[in-house]
Amino acid sequence: MKKRIITILLAATLLMTACTETAKRSDEETEVKEQVTTTTAEAETTVEEETEASESEMDAAADEKKDAALNMSFDEVKDALIAAYATTNESNERLANLTENDVVVPPVDKNAPMGIKKAVICSCGSFGDDVIYIQFMLFEMDMESDAYKELKVGGKINYYLSDTTDFISDEPVIAINGQYVLTAYETYHMGDDFHTEPPYTYQGLNYAADAFKALK
Repeated sequence: MKKRIITILLAATLLMTACTETAKRSDEETEVKEQVTTTTAEAETTVEEETEASESEMDAAADEKKDAALNMSFDEVKDALIAAYATTNESNERLANLTENDVVVPPVDKNAPMGIKKAVICSCGSFGDDVIYIQFMLFEMDMESDAYKELKVGGKINYYLSDTTDFISDEPVIAINGQYVLTAYETYHMGDDFHTEPPYTYQGLNYAADAFKALK
């Protein structure tokens, strides 16, 4: 009888020990899972915060570059571009030596509603070899205008070339620097080869573009 009671007590003890160990392991597993979940959530939050901060910094840098007005007059910028453009003697002397006849000034009043305060076209056609037409154009914009805020490199800027026509021209934007916008293109091989972004075949346009981007 005593042996049977001892056996029952041992079995009960072992069962209670097993239950205790199982409960202990369950508690430990739950604690580990909670720690893993917390660590994962913290890591995801950190990644999200870093991503948001990085995107915010990029947006701020882009806004700063576009919103910072240059402390230069329109004529100073124009002269810097023409000087850079005219440093090359490639293909045709007329392309490298701009004259007053090459400078066309679109109407100010008519273009004002489009955010344009000033504009000048510095263009030179060529009658030799494959070069048909080369042009670059400088705009001074109202930085508060919707037209300016919507501008982007690779896009187009619209303007009236003349007071006597309602035709709206457009030009490919290759750079924006503060309140100033630069457009340029070149046409070769009877118009079949049309370049609207750098690098250009005609080096003078590349010089003008580089000089514009370097202005501060």
